[in-house]
Amino acid sequence: MAEDLVRSMLENLASSGGRKPAMSELLVQLGESDPRLGLLAQYFAQREANGAEQEPECLPPDEPAPRGERRAAVEKLRRLVQRMYSELEALRERNDSVAAALGACHLCWGEDPECEVCAGEGAPGSNAPDEALFAHYVGPMIRRLRPRPSHPGSPQPAAVAPRVADSPQSYHDN
Repeated sequence: MAEDLVRSMLENLASSGGRKPAMSELLVQLGESDPRLGLLAQYFAQREANGAEQEPECLPPDEPAPRGERRAAVEKLRRLVQRMYSELEALRERNDSVAAALGACHLCWGEDPECEVCAGEGAPGSNAPDEALFAHYVGPMIRRLRPRPSHPGSPQPAAVAPRVADSPQSYHDN
């Protein structure tokens, strides 16, 4: 996907008739090619607009950028797209892990009635959580919320560990 996106942006850059396309044009194209990246494209477009107010253009708008500058801009954009895509992949993996830990749909967390995975029924707790991931993500918070002994020598009360169900039905049976 990232390669197709970069190729599309490079084609846009090449077909710009010698004029250097604005980063905002490239970001709009990014958002159109993958709707999930639309918000990210809007963020960068807004950031570019704010930066344009603060920093003047180096060249007049009607003067084309030298070929070396254009290559440098394309390379910079390519690196930015690669970093953004890598970050997106890492965030998707983390989202999937946390959703599994909580027994939720990894796509919509039960908030989208048109979800192709759960049809909006995948809220946290709707499926059996992954015990190892639950212990990894939720365990530290449970340990932190445990009551502390009031005296240094007194025994600590036993923690009430959350019950991890074997099946989604057992959540509703209790």
